[in-house]
Amino acid sequence: MDTYEPLPSWDVRLPDVRLVDRLGYMVDQFSDQYGRSIPQACADHNDMDCAYDFFANDRVSPLAILHHQRPATLELCRSLKRVLVAQDASEANYSDHPACRGLGYLDGATCLGLKFHSGLAISPDGVPLGLLTQQVWIRHPSQRGQTARRRRRAATQKESYRWQDHLAAVDRLVPKEVEELLVIADREGDIYGYLAAPRSARCHLLVRLAQAHRLVVEAPPDGQAQAPGKPEPLLGVLGRQPWLGTHTITVPRADGQPSRQALLHLRVAAVRVLPPKHAKGRAKLKPVTVWVIEAVELAAGGAKRICWRLVSTKPVRDLAEAIGCVQDYLKRWRVERFHYVLKSGCLVEQLQLETAERLANALAFYSQVACRVLRLTYLSRAQPDSPAEQEFSTEELATLRGYAQEKKMSREKDVRTLRQAVRVVARLGGFVGRKGDGQPGVKVLWRGLVSLHDRVAGFRLGFAAASARLEHQHLGPPKGDT
Repeated sequence: MDTYEPLPSWDVRLPDVRLVDRLGYMVDQFSDQYGRSIPQACADHNDMDCAYDFFANDRVSPLAILHHQRPATLELCRSLKRVLVAQDASEANYSDHPACRGLGYLDGATCLGLKFHSGLAISPDGVPLGLLTQQVWIRHPSQRGQTARRRRRAATQKESYRWQDHLAAVDRLVPKEVEELLVIADREGDIYGYLAAPRSARCHLLVRLAQAHRLVVEAPPDGQAQAPGKPEPLLGVLGRQPWLGTHTITVPRADGQPSRQALLHLRVAAVRVLPPKHAKGRAKLKPVTVWVIEAVELAAGGAKRICWRLVSTKPVRDLAEAIGCVQDYLKRWRVERFHYVLKSGCLVEQLQLETAERLANALAFYSQVACRVLRLTYLSRAQPDSPAEQEFSTEELATLRGYAQEKKMSREKDVRTLRQAVRVVARLGGFVGRKGDGQPGVKVLWRGLVSLHDRVAGFRLGFAAASARLEHQHLGPPKGDT
């Protein structure tokens, strides 16, 4: 984990069945208590010690934690013909925890913490399925300020190689029953090596360009993708293409801005991306045939205007296929929400552990917890009529029904569907549910789940006390009592 290194194997396992059992128990336990500290989330002092010992165990690693949680995600993938995987990188900042040993530098000038990169599986209707890949590494302080030296490294020793590393892992891991696999990346994935990386015939890439103005491509004559063309700037090629039509999207809220509707104008160009000018062995590298979709908002009404240029390795021949690419790219937002839940809901950046290795284990563990609340949020929107029993226990449903009757929630009083259950959970978390409030988000849901957990715990205590009284009455007083 000390500096980025390509992974020789993703098949790293916990060596003891007791560690596997402890991991499963902790995920179930912590999933009900988002935002609470480790002592608060644990049932007693013994549970708390076991949690800290698990994170400190030398035989535990982020890859091993992921390995034992991945089968459930793969099973969900197996039932689908098409799966999307959103790749993205982030960082956990522990600059306010100077006593922690082994932290690395981050993108900020004085920030210390961990870097991590994740691959989140998503269904075609936008429901997160779980993590397929996740890698944590530390930038050693001695490497700070050595950009020129990093440029001389082999491609496999650069952080940017993680895009190819995770792509190969995803392509191998996703079950063969999945007929089409689309791996989505934002602007950091704008790399020739990533576009040219080997992959199976079912696997395609969708990448947003970071520096389209600097990209030189071969533009095939008359749009013939396999024909050779003259090298020229990509923007010049796009500028000659006719507009295919328009499409309206909902822009998710971000950076303090509310969500809004945006009318995008779309056009497409078939090009071949040339290898970098100074790439090693450039003469042996071949151009990569791609289709570039330009999605532009001509008038934004005062908001920041959208201008996306998306690279697809799957042919895009008409307006409908271009719209499909835009809709797929919007689902990449799920991995951004995953980071939000992980940091703002699970509060991983507030953990007070002694070493970077322990923090890395905790981050991988809490990532599994974050995936649960994220999946529940979007599952209730995509499949609102699913039975509530699929996601909630009998005790939880009884508690939700009681609360819905108490608050006179007429539409949710029976709590039979997933949508009804989630609405009641959101109400527990402070969601008012007025006509213009829309769907509950992850923040009110994780608050509601914590409140639900507390109410179920009270229900269990009350039931245990009532059972004890009945047993006492049935058996009578102990011998010798008067």
